[in-house]
Amino acid sequence: MIELRDDQLPELVAWLEKGFPASLNIYFLARNKMRKNSDWPRLTFAVDEFPNISACVCRASPDSKGLPTFSNGYYAVFIHADDAGKLKNLLDQPGIIDWTQRIGFHSIQRPDNFRVLEEKCLSLGVQVMCNSVADYYVPHARFAGFNIKDVHCEYVLPEGYRLGPLGVENAQQIAEEKHYGDPAVNLAFFQHLIRSGFASAAIFNEENRPIAYIVQRPEGVMGAGFVNPNYRGKGYFKVVLYELLKEMGRRGETLGYADVTTGNKPSETAMTSIGGVFYDGYEGCWCEFIPKISE
Repeated sequence: MIELRDDQLPELVAWLEKGFPASLNIYFLARNKMRKNSDWPRLTFAVDEFPNISACVCRASPDSKGLPTFSNGYYAVFIHADDAGKLKNLLDQPGIIDWTQRIGFHSIQRPDNFRVLEEKCLSLGVQVMCNSVADYYVPHARFAGFNIKDVHCEYVLPEGYRLGPLGVENAQQIAEEKHYGDPAVNLAFFQHLIRSGFASAAIFNEENRPIAYIVQRPEGVMGAGFVNPNYRGKGYFKVVLYELLKEMGRRGETLGYADVTTGNKPSETAMTSIGGVFYDGYEGCWCEFIPKISE
């Protein structure tokens, strides 16, 4: 196991860029840390070998003073590997992951990398799982990619409605509407995300309340998308998707992406209607590990 220094991140980013779409989450985390722009503090990256990388694990510290934990409220871990055997060896290294923590695993590629993770967790007496109470964890999801310069959407909002970014004052509403686990932890996460200037797009009704919104998360993905049930079926989701992508483009991004739970047809339709294309051959899992308590 090799813990990477900041000056070694360019080699990691170059390797991750070859692994799209499976590597998208960890790529943006590493790239933003390398650029020191929209980076999430106290991320660490470990690889099997350097510079000939085959497997990488990124950890978001669960105990950063003054910094909320990642959105699931636990120790967050991102994994990418193009060799399942090398990933297995990396996960077996002492200190690679703190297995005493409750862990949220993000975007684990099926079937090979997920199988390696599942076997490792079973060896510790725990079955990784997707929690139906916290809708952050899903067993199957796909990535849609967007060439930002090619996205398109025509729309007219009702009189009295407006477009704009989310404000810190909206974080409480988001934490209540997005069931990602511990509400207090998620409130702190969304407050920090918005306060730190991550891009967002929302439609506000005549009462100045967001009724549709989406944000760019630290791993570069467009997430936390939501439309109030009373306003669905009006095309508002594709509007905020489009507006977020345009804002990302103004900030210099050329590629946007979003994860979609497999079978979520309304989200799939909204994304393809503005120019999104789903990556073939990729399916990931977002799951959690709850350590076994010794008796």
